[in-house]
Amino acid sequence: MLEVRFHGRGGQGAVTSAEIVAEAAIDLGKYAQSMPSFGPERRGAPVLAYLRVSDMPIRIRAEIKKPNIVVVLDDGLLTGVDVTAGLAKDGLLIINTRQDEDAIRQAIGYSGKLALVDALSIAMECLGVPITNTTMIGALIKVSGIIPIEAALKQVGHRFNAKLAEKNVNALKKASEVAKVFAPKEVKSAPKKAASAGQTWKEITVGALIDNPGDARSYNTGDWRSQKPEWDQSKCIKCGVCYMFCPEGAIKMNAEGYPEVDLFYCKGCGICAKECWTKCFKMVR
Repeated sequence: MLEVRFHGRGGQGAVTSAEIVAEAAIDLGKYAQSMPSFGPERRGAPVLAYLRVSDMPIRIRAEIKKPNIVVVLDDGLLTGVDVTAGLAKDGLLIINTRQDEDAIRQAIGYSGKLALVDALSIAMECLGVPITNTTMIGALIKVSGIIPIEAALKQVGHRFNAKLAEKNVNALKKASEVAKVFAPKEVKSAPKKAASAGQTWKEITVGALIDNPGDARSYNTGDWRSQKPEWDQSKCIKCGVCYMFCPEGAIKMNAEGYPEVDLFYCKGCGICAKECWTKCFKMVR
């Protein structure tokens, strides 16, 4: 049995990735299982998805703690999530990133087999949106051989309408062509530890009131962003529409009446750019 754990953010399609591969495996006569693992998270929050593929019936229904393969749809997770937890010594780590092999290994202290692909660039080119699920399926198939690529393409055709299917097929194929695999390599330096702001604990008296705890402020949720708004002041008429429509409250109007974006909390949803009357906002990677 081959066990795969997907790490992504809400809205990136990690759950869909696991489902497509599982359905393709079942269509081939194999046994497969996919399941998500998340709580009340919204778009952009870290999520997990699990996938099992086997030639024999799968009796287990628990989460995957010792995966053979880990697929990371967003390299921004590497600093806050231990994506290699439980990964077998002979396992495989597949990451969507523009960083090179040495940078990734140094960042997380990983010495095992590694595969890298700039899935976000492929998704933006082929789909026009930063959703990397089918792209990462292409990388997974190339470096693991978990299923034939034809089986995945068939399921993509079933999952999406004709127009979207063609775009996703192109993204999947391109990722399968350009994904790079690296043999195990010893890492000399220790892995860098992520900051744990907001995760310390203290006891308080029952019924006590805490003044300005700052729980939400301790998490820079802008880390979820794959695109950011870029603003051209020469086109701005100070209408405040961007401020009113920002769902995160990440846009404020300064003393001169111009908008300012707080990139610590901006999720990169692009609503400001869509609603701006004068098109002074545009989304950039």
